[in-house]
Amino acid sequence: MASDSRSGHPAPGTARAVIAAGFGRPARQSRAAARNHRTVILLIGLGFLRSRLVAEAAIAGAVGLVALAGLARENQARTRARLGDWDRRQTLRHQRPVKAA
Repeated sequence: MASDSRSGHPAPGTARAVIAAGFGRPARQSRAAARNHRTVILLIGLGFLRSRLVAEAAIAGAVGLVALAGLARENQARTRARLGDWDRRQTLRHQRPVKAA
């Protein structure tokens, strides 16, 4: 690039690089292009949701959730049973007469 030796600036008439203000960001789309883009993304998403892989994963997830809920109920029942047994033992212990030593 030729430069003016006195000022350090490019000589008049030389080409300069122009950098867009929004460098790194995509250019703004027209409304029609944006609508088409959204439609395509929607159709791809709907196709994905209708796929066999997603259906199998959803069914497996539902079965897993039901199994976890059952385990939680069983654990709660066992905990309540243990608590009831402990309470009965405590009640019996307090009802026994204290022996004089």
